[in-house]
Amino acid sequence: MYFHANGKLLITGEYLVLNGAKALAVPLKKGQSMKIEEDESNGFIWKAMTPEGLWFESEFDKNLNIIKTTSSAHAEKLKSIFEAITRLNPAAKKKIVNQSITTQLEFQPDWGWGSSSTLISLLSQWLETDAYQILQQTFGGSGYDLACAISHQPLFFRIDANHQPTISPVQFSPPFMEQIGVVWLNKKQTSSVEIVRFKEMQVPVFKDIEEISKISEEIVKVSEIKQFCELLNTHEEIISKVTGLTSVKRSLFPEFNGTMKSLGAWGGDFALFISDEPFSSSAKWFSRKGYQTSFRLNDIMTKSDQKLH
Repeated sequence: MYFHANGKLLITGEYLVLNGAKALAVPLKKGQSMKIEEDESNGFIWKAMTPEGLWFESEFDKNLNIIKTTSSAHAEKLKSIFEAITRLNPAAKKKIVNQSITTQLEFQPDWGWGSSSTLISLLSQWLETDAYQILQQTFGGSGYDLACAISHQPLFFRIDANHQPTISPVQFSPPFMEQIGVVWLNKKQTSSVEIVRFKEMQVPVFKDIEEISKISEEIVKVSEIKQFCELLNTHEEIISKVTGLTSVKRSLFPEFNGTMKSLGAWGGDFALFISDEPFSSSAKWFSRKGYQTSFRLNDIMTKSDQKLH
């Protein structure tokens, strides 16, 4: 058996999506795949691959006890995920036994493109268990990344007071799409830690949640770079106020001749950038500053007419 899940980037709505704001997210071409083969073992064998090769390997017995592993921390986390799944769906336990499972991450683990969410999605597909319920019992979060994992195009994502998601596909292809880029900030931000920190803060005001929702709706409609940048700047100001954090441009790139916005949890992973300059010029500017990993957003997004794995 073979399954695939897409990576993700959150364009708008970070943090406040947890409080019901409408967010814009895009699924990515690169994600994670999972291959399941029958095995003679009495439990199951797990191999996790990255673009560099074998990252983690573990063997479990039929009761999810760890027999041997290359990383106790990773094995314990994986065990807790399987325990959550079997609580939600006891029938899943039979499917796991006598299997050899190999996962292949298609992007660098430090990029923050959804190594956890793609894993949850893959296990959900294989073991026929609700992905959002698995998420709530493991990593936490809004679940927008799970929506991206099985989507063919950009989407609006919103959760209600009962944490039930509303997902609607949307077109996001402004005339200046080729000038929108993303740059890696040379470090990973742990989303689960940021979620906990944010939830411990004062509850955001309704006005900010609604304003972010409006920005999400407007940003897919604008036809001029100036309007797009104004929306990004307003978004950054609101999230900065709500979280008490400094925006990525102000903290790292005050000299950049353009507009920037954090994507997802602030402080790491990728940031979006746009300038009147061509993408290549902006990418070279970041490279000279020591930030050498950048992409056109259009090149890494999935397209609705694109066949997935």
